[in-house]
Amino acid sequence: MPAQQAAIGEVFSAGAEEFHRWSPLLWDPVGQATSEVSAPALGERVLDACCGAGASALPAARAVGPDGLVDAVDLAGALVALGERRARREGLANLRFHEHDVTAWAAPDGGYDLVQCALGVFFFPDMDRDTAKLAALLRPGGRLAVTV
Repeated sequence: MPAQQAAIGEVFSAGAEEFHRWSPLLWDPVGQATSEVSAPALGERVLDACCGAGASALPAARAVGPDGLVDAVDLAGALVALGERRARREGLANLRFHEHDVTAWAAPDGGYDLVQCALGVFFFPDMDRDTAKLAALLRPGGRLAVTV
């Protein structure tokens, strides 16, 4: 992972608990709104980029149901761990969290039906190039939803 991305992950991991305290007031409502607009459907495969503690990944996992799958990816391991705990509490076995650089993430065979990114693209080293990388992870006819 390049140094810039590692540094971003470390900063957000260091402040994860404080960052997460804002979830009910800020991150979760924005994540819910993002998921409502992106409209994940039953059985779809979703990539939730820059997932943090799961603000948009959790509603996406609920929407796709047990036959769908959500990959939630973030640089900050401590936020990923918080998201994993939240998903376990809800019994969302279809939601997988990954500590990884989403700009270097590979799509599953056939691509994703939906890639969503709530409040994360402005952290990309090159927003245009790296958002295009997210779009390239979509299957033909897939959807990209970005909240800024």
